[in-house]
Amino acid sequence: MISIIMPTYNRGYIIKKSIESVLSQSYTDFELIIIDDGSTDNTEHVVGAFCDARIVYIRNNKNNGACYARNIGLSKSKGEFIAFLDSDNIWDKNYLFNRIAKMKNGIGFIWGPILLNDFEGQHIIPHLSQIETIKKSSRKEIIRMMTYGNIIDTNTVVAKKEYLLKENGFDEKLKRQQDWDYFFRIIQNDEYEILFDDEILVENFLQEDSIGTDKNLGNYWEAVRSFILKYKKLITKDSDLLDVYKSFCLSRSVRNEKDLAFLNDLNTEEICELVYALSRQYTEIIGIYSKNCKLVNILNTWLIMNLKELSPVSKYMAKRKAKNVAVYGAGKIGTTLITEIKREKIDLVAIIDKNRSGEVIEGYSIISPEEYDDAADLVIISVIDIVDDIIEKYDKRGTFVSLEELINCLGDNFKTLLIENS
Repeated sequence: MISIIMPTYNRGYIIKKSIESVLSQSYTDFELIIIDDGSTDNTEHVVGAFCDARIVYIRNNKNNGACYARNIGLSKSKGEFIAFLDSDNIWDKNYLFNRIAKMKNGIGFIWGPILLNDFEGQHIIPHLSQIETIKKSSRKEIIRMMTYGNIIDTNTVVAKKEYLLKENGFDEKLKRQQDWDYFFRIIQNDEYEILFDDEILVENFLQEDSIGTDKNLGNYWEAVRSFILKYKKLITKDSDLLDVYKSFCLSRSVRNEKDLAFLNDLNTEEICELVYALSRQYTEIIGIYSKNCKLVNILNTWLIMNLKELSPVSKYMAKRKAKNVAVYGAGKIGTTLITEIKREKIDLVAIIDKNRSGEVIEGYSIISPEEYDDAADLVIISVIDIVDDIIEKYDKRGTFVSLEELINCLGDNFKTLLIENS
């Protein structure tokens, strides 16, 4: 039998779909344990409308959090196998059949991708390129991936109960990322084999109050700090992992070579403290970074280049035989870029930003895209997500260029320099 654990809190308006996706499963030997974590809406009424003996309803007197509720479900479960489903997720009707059919040859833990519906559309998580990487990866490689961040969505997991119980459940002391911590502990136990199934059988409908939309990014980085401290022996053995956390600090704190030398000497505990301090100080900036890993990579590279006195702007201008430059975007990245351009005494002819037209930065008046007279030899786009849209709409002469292209113009010589100086 499979015990399905469904924590819920004030999901009366959506939980019906989740329950129906369970009851319609082609595999029928299961119990559905719904842990109502102190709901104040009509959740209990919605659940009570289902007349199915396989449903077990447990109500907590107060709201203790999803992981507390999941741990209650684990302690009350009777099945040989455990599955998790949040009350804003649904399964394909063959989800359980598919998972159980693959629970053989020593497999004790299966997970897979999820189709995420959020406020910007639909996305497959992990991304397709990462799915291919995970499929080809050994257990050791997957453990290493998990040290960088969670790649296991709780709603896609089916596992042997005895395997899960060996790690004593979710860590309720953590405010965020409890699933990352729990599954990281589990997959290090090689008593059972683990399997990534690339078939997309789970769909998530992100709500405004879902954990994934938590605006308190301080909680997130506090969880990262806790993760580093908890697994410091493993992380300390891996110099690349330490570099990841140093890179996070680098993108927010380094201003000169002295700062870089300081970061290179940090030990694990000190990195944790710096991560925590920076998360508090740069909550707004982290909000930008957390939405776009590509942005993190580009900006980290940009900062390293500046520290090594490599000027991608000057080099790219020389390559294009450009005599002057404009900057599209006057946000935090654009402002940093403008300061860099002024420091190098490059002729800046325009700052373009449709949302800040009329404001003044560094003595320059910001203009809208419609006001731009196409006077610059080169226009650097300082935003990341909508580069293609900007080029298609405003680039009349092929003068617009992304930060990524600027960085790439340094080619293999830059990569070699980074390795030599690492």
